[in-house]
Amino acid sequence: MSTILACDDDPLILESIELLLGERGHSVMTAVNGAEAMKAIVQRRPDVVLLDIAMPEMDGLKVLEAIKGRPAMAGVPVIMLTARSRIEDVTAAVRRGAADYVVKPFDADELSTRVQNALAIASNSRRVPWY
Repeated sequence: MSTILACDDDPLILESIELLLGERGHSVMTAVNGAEAMKAIVQRRPDVVLLDIAMPEMDGLKVLEAIKGRPAMAGVPVIMLTARSRIEDVTAAVRRGAADYVVKPFDADELSTRVQNALAIASNSRRVPWY
């Protein structure tokens, strides 16, 4: 079972993610702001982080930078899940190390597939070469 951290200041979005990914066998932790997300990441390293950009206390891009700036957490895939759809927002997130970018409102199958892909890529990158 994989652990997913969903970080969004909208409780309905968090509830939707918990139901969707929970039904698909994942353990889902939630955070309502960036500071809470960082605390959760440090306490229990999730397998994937779903991160909104517009959040109180610490926005999602700052959280992303903090994750990617710490060697112990840098390998955790971060999927931005946000209402911001401008290309400038997408490129800013990707430049900071986001593994993927999903625009809200999201399709349940698409989000689930992107989470599975992020998990597979992260798993493959941790494997030791056979040679």
